[in-house]
Amino acid sequence: MASSMKLIAKPLHNLRTEGKQLLAFAATHQIELPLIILTGIILGDLFQIPAAEKFLRLQYRLPGENSYGKGWDDLYIITFWVVLFTFLRAAVMKYVFLPLSEILNITCASKRTRFLEQAWQFVYFSFSWTLGMYIMYNSPYWFDASHFWIDYPHVNIPYLTKWYYLATTGYWLQQFFVLTVEKPRKDVAVLVIHHLITCSLLLSSYFTNFTRIGNAVLCMMDFSDIWLSFAKVLRYVGFETVCNIVFGFFVVGWVYSRHFIYAQIVYSIWSDPDVYHVIDWNPEKGHYFNRTAQTFFLSLFALLQVLALFWLRSIIGIVIKVLSGSNADDVRSDSEDEKEE
Repeated sequence: MASSMKLIAKPLHNLRTEGKQLLAFAATHQIELPLIILTGIILGDLFQIPAAEKFLRLQYRLPGENSYGKGWDDLYIITFWVVLFTFLRAAVMKYVFLPLSEILNITCASKRTRFLEQAWQFVYFSFSWTLGMYIMYNSPYWFDASHFWIDYPHVNIPYLTKWYYLATTGYWLQQFFVLTVEKPRKDVAVLVIHHLITCSLLLSSYFTNFTRIGNAVLCMMDFSDIWLSFAKVLRYVGFETVCNIVFGFFVVGWVYSRHFIYAQIVYSIWSDPDVYHVIDWNPEKGHYFNRTAQTFFLSLFALLQVLALFWLRSIIGIVIKVLSGSNADDVRSDSEDEKEE
């Protein structure tokens, strides 16, 4: 038995070692490897290779309309954005924010790394929130949860909504790679769970025609993340007073969006399906909302709220420190050793 276990353990050990080496290679070449893949896709499209075209253009367009259906070929676009976000993140950090960090005289290596990461986060969430709010503002469900359910299922969606949803899904899937290459964070396990839930909700809501709710939740989440990443950037630059002020905006935005607005959305998922009589399961017509599906979504949203409350506890602790005269020097998920920098 012992010899058999050794025979099994050795290949597994070798596999883990090779996996770590491959991941380290990918982390070292975050610009070159994605660029090679992206170039291959673009060249494939120029030579009219059918599969390459699916990575670059939205599929399932309705004849004569600017609306689109959904299908498995949408996974091509998601994969494309996973690769593109890997390239964009590394390239922008290296060629834009690294020179900026030198101008701002951020000499500590770990602070400079965190500055690059948070500056990229600030750019992404600012763009994502702005685009998401534009889509929601021009929709019937602008601050009106009843239109999450009126005329459900919303099988066909506009071009911009589909592009936004698939690109956002690509971003959150790419975050798993980011967690492996970034400097370890003290709440990395919580972040992994958060990303798993987020990706599950994005993919399931997309293919079950609940993109309206998804759009609203994404905007609500992105809003507080803008202020959080901006506060961190200011901290690493050394603007402690401004950082504390921005952190105050973050706290207000967090409580309002991730607890108050969030609760209203979850309440709508719990109560409104019966009001608008959408409890039904008919996949042929795009109808995917029976009691099991309702429980599935409510459970995932409840788990997200548990994580939000976990972070809220840390946020309250930081608020108490700031009010007592200290700085906001440990914003939600920075690594332990930053306290000593």
